[in-house]
Amino acid sequence: MPYNDFKNVHKEELEAILAILTQLTCRPIEQIEPHLKTMLQHLLGSENQEIVPTQRSQAFQEWVTSHQAMNLPVLSDEAISRESIYGE
Repeated sequence: MPYNDFKNVHKEELEAILAILTQLTCRPIEQIEPHLKTMLQHLLGSENQEIVPTQRSQAFQEWVTSHQAMNLPVLSDEAISRESIYGE
């Protein structure tokens, strides 16, 4: 199914996903929507394709590299400690 058809059929669900991602990332929809579109196009386009392990590995490495430029803050050890997550 082409992305535009998918977008029309699942308009409400995509809007809800964008709202959740906006809330979770504190980023505007304009920054999130292109990433969601790319991911969905990839998923919709690869339904019937066989991906060999080397292609999967290369795609994963490209995905990792594409996210390194986002300059997101790193959480401190305190922020991810068991005590800060679960309390006392």
